[in-house]
Amino acid sequence: MRATQELLKRLRPAVLIALAALILLGAKPTDEPAFSQFVTGRLLVAVPKMPDGRFRNTIILIIEHNKDGAFGLIINRPLGIAEFEMESKERDIGALPTQKTQVFYGGPVERNKTFIVHSTDYENTETLKIAHGVSMTANLEILHAIATGRGPKQVLHVLGYSGWSPSQLNTEMSRDDWYTAPVTKDLVFSEKQEGKWEKAVAERYRDL
Repeated sequence: MRATQELLKRLRPAVLIALAALILLGAKPTDEPAFSQFVTGRLLVAVPKMPDGRFRNTIILIIEHNKDGAFGLIINRPLGIAEFEMESKERDIGALPTQKTQVFYGGPVERNKTFIVHSTDYENTETLKIAHGVSMTANLEILHAIATGRGPKQVLHVLGYSGWSPSQLNTEMSRDDWYTAPVTKDLVFSEKQEGKWEKAVAERYRDL
């Protein structure tokens, strides 16, 4: 886990945020395996017989995967609708209107951390471009942009992340715990969660 934490610290954006006003409404490193492919910028799709119940039927957007470990966000486990309130940068305006977003469970690690997966019509200095049409930003600036109507058109609001120590994900992939699939905007930002995992399974290994 320490390796995953170090990987996360090196990632841009460096600032990982927790929303103080977020309210949910209703809602040992292994030896290096022979399989050593890195899957940054792809989808990790749980196989039908995934042995780890925490990841059963999940789709994970892999933000970073290298020799130091891997970091990704589950994109098909909605938690419910959340609302947040931001203070305006203009002192005379005060609080901005309350915003509501669909919130997703990103993984079992640091579930108070907020990440915004979004379309590429928005970026700031700490935005990471993950794949064609898909980016990720995790700072206050994007939340201000969303609150003032200047944010991206498509947004996934994710809490927590999924992390792997060095070689851990490679080991899981070599024993066929995961499929991989290309990232597409239609799949990532689909509002229909039912059938999303099945669609990702059908796309496995395409364009590898």
